[in-house]
Amino acid sequence: MNYFKYNLKYLHKIFGLTQEDIASRVNKQKGTISNWESGLSEPNIKELIILSKYFDIRLDILVLVNLEKAKMITDEHVVEFSKKGKLKKNLVEYDTGNLPEQLVNEWEEPTLEQVLNQIKILNTNVGKLTAEIKNKRK
Repeated sequence: MNYFKYNLKYLHKIFGLTQEDIASRVNKQKGTISNWESGLSEPNIKELIILSKYFDIRLDILVLVNLEKAKMITDEHVVEFSKKGKLKKNLVEYDTGNLPEQLVNEWEEPTLEQVLNQIKILNTNVGKLTAEIKNKRK
């Protein structure tokens, strides 16, 4: 499962940041951050890397671990962040070996059958859209 939207909302809350603060880091508007937090859209890889560096949290942890449930951000981290404006020296421990498996990564590799079914659905939708466009041109 992708926890990015939950983690971004949690990090902005726990570190006392506004959506504008985060938006300025990735050169986006506040509405974009709101969309990321609500899951309406997602950042591109460059933006994810910027946020990962800003919060000093490994990218895979930022996306794949529910930080709030895992309690990976301590009061110490919050104090350090408020002093420096970002975490320093990788204070967050990344040993996910001790975390319950459901907190690490609930995403499963799709089977070939699932991928083929999704391709069929996409092809059907493209066919319908093409037919609609042709009908509108008539």
